[in-house]
Amino acid sequence: MSWVMFAKIRRKQRRNMCGIFGIIGNNVKESINSDSFINLIEETLAHRGPDYQNYIIQNHLILYSSRLAVKDHRAIANQPYFSNSNNWILVFNGEVTNHEWLRQKLKFKDWNTLSDTETISVGLEEEGIDFLKKLNGMFAIAAFNVLENKIYLYRDYPGIKPLYFSLSMHGNLVFSSEFPSLLNVLKKCSADIYVKSEVLIEYLLYRNTILEPQTLIGNIKKLSPGELLEYDLKSNTIQTIYQQRKEYNNDSNPNSTLEEIFAKSINNNIEKGTKMGMLLSGGVDSSAVMAKCINEGATIEAFTLQYESFGEYSFSELPFSKYVCNHFSIPLHEITLTEKEFLEILPTAISKQDGMSMDPTIVAYHRLGKEMHSKGIITSLSGTGSDEVFGSYEWLHASSVEEFDEWMRMPFVSEFLNFENCNVDEISCKAKKKRKRIIEEFTGKKELSHGLRHFGMLHLEADALPRVDLGTMYSGVECRVPLLDQSLIKKAFSELPDKNKELIRNLSKEYLPSVINNRKKCGFPHPVFFWMKYGELSKVALNQIINGPLKEYINTKEIIDCFESKQNLMDKSKESIVLYAKFKTIWYIFSVSLWCEKNSIRIV
Repeated sequence: MSWVMFAKIRRKQRRNMCGIFGIIGNNVKESINSDSFINLIEETLAHRGPDYQNYIIQNHLILYSSRLAVKDHRAIANQPYFSNSNNWILVFNGEVTNHEWLRQKLKFKDWNTLSDTETISVGLEEEGIDFLKKLNGMFAIAAFNVLENKIYLYRDYPGIKPLYFSLSMHGNLVFSSEFPSLLNVLKKCSADIYVKSEVLIEYLLYRNTILEPQTLIGNIKKLSPGELLEYDLKSNTIQTIYQQRKEYNNDSNPNSTLEEIFAKSINNNIEKGTKMGMLLSGGVDSSAVMAKCINEGATIEAFTLQYESFGEYSFSELPFSKYVCNHFSIPLHEITLTEKEFLEILPTAISKQDGMSMDPTIVAYHRLGKEMHSKGIITSLSGTGSDEVFGSYEWLHASSVEEFDEWMRMPFVSEFLNFENCNVDEISCKAKKKRKRIIEEFTGKKELSHGLRHFGMLHLEADALPRVDLGTMYSGVECRVPLLDQSLIKKAFSELPDKNKELIRNLSKEYLPSVINNRKKCGFPHPVFFWMKYGELSKVALNQIINGPLKEYINTKEIIDCFESKQNLMDKSKESIVLYAKFKTIWYIFSVSLWCEKNSIRIV
């Protein structure tokens, strides 16, 4: 079999997260203009790894990789990576945190690189596709078996690294680690790209989320966390052959304590001898991760973001961040995000994603990534995932599926939108039943809280994790989440859900000052909804909503009444609380309208 391989090797000071892309099918090379496709892919994925951009082209296969060299900077570790026998070809995004341990278990000992990519390729040769089930870390993998003409797509659980795919292009399988690159390729192939109105209704009813594997675009799917997908070129069939999520009902380390596994998770995610960034809020989660990293020998610089004050209101946890950084004598970089800068970043933050990460804080992550990059940081750490893993969110303690469903829903959607051709009540009922069925499957014979925690992990994967990944990687910074280490999740899930955050506090009490360790849980404060009512964002949002792609579905009077309301949004009256809640919903309507417009997506 002959392969044509091309490489673009670019060495710049700027380094970015890896990205992968592929097309597999009959006569791929003949059915598409490969050069124009490669150019298009480069435009949308190069920012994930501009140091090394390689691709291979064969009659039925195109594989592309943009690589950030963390483990081994030499060209020999570049991708697409061929196994020693050339029977496997691999493209891979992320980090395998147990790859050194896996190397000790493999028969092969004559290693050519320090890269975890080689570890995966050797494991595939020795043990076949089942080797992938042994991987820990954060990753999205595509492995092509040359002899069998099959490609396997695999993604970590809990879904830290994204991976999207489509079967709609000339009957071929197309996949990418970023939604925009896949979307642009489908457009180039004249695929009909649109959002169905009934999908949009469910999406808005449930706070801008759609349950995987679905996305807003019907012919683009998202690989589920922990899913191993097989595509057979000979039969043109695709099937799920493994789902790692099912293994999280059992503690795989019953003889290890939570403290021991937490320490191992931290060690798995730090790069000793390399300066790392820490996304620090001053709360117990990020402070606990930072404290343990320092204790384990990491070199840390902390980054904290506050918003500019709005009137007498302050949106900052800076005093707490300063306190913990002073305690550990580490540098703290302070960032103040203004409304002007927020508006500048907003179009990119909203459009360069799959539409599920519309929370306003995605702009903050873009700004944090930019700041870390400017300070020479290429790897960073976050406390994301603690509340889902340890069960601290109040909605994870609902007494029934019905109560949980109420927590998940966004109010006032029917007041602001009018879909005449859709039965909103029917769509709502079907969406509720679908979620209830999934929760009941997760729960099994255990307590409801167990099923809700598993469902909460889906919500984490759809919203919070992409915010961190996309925001920081846009400026070339890889962000790691030690609290989502696979072993730590399994151990935490063996404990009862912890509403008061005692589990994480016990892990950090030896290292953190009590004033930080005993802080009450609070959300990340921001003034965005105040800006929507009183600031420059008000004009931008109102114009987008009433003139953008959703305009024919908008109840214009209801929207304008909110913007023109004389009610003070900043007092604590019942009327003010209701108006604030309405602006939350208006934000999500505004953001999805902006997303559709920037990506030229219509609603049908």
